[in-house]
Amino acid sequence: ARVFGPLMDMEFDMEKVEKLKRYIDKNLLTKEYVTWEEALKIVGDERIVNRVFEEYRRSKKGETTYIKDVGYVLVKK
Repeated sequence: ARVFGPLMDMEFDMEKVEKLKRYIDKNLLTKEYVTWEEALKIVGDERIVNRVFEEYRRSKKGETTYIKDVGYVLVKK
């Protein structure tokens, strides 16, 4: 059973990534931004939020910025 632990973790992480991407896509269409804190509440894993925000930045689907009193934000490009 221990052998499958890392595989299960990877699969669970991919589910979280997809869940967050769906949330971001929906929110970029409606309000044109997603805060880092908001994204963290969706998946509960900082590594995944950072990874997905970076993917959106690299793919030019969004840009990341820091807004005083709001924090780190992914904004529709």
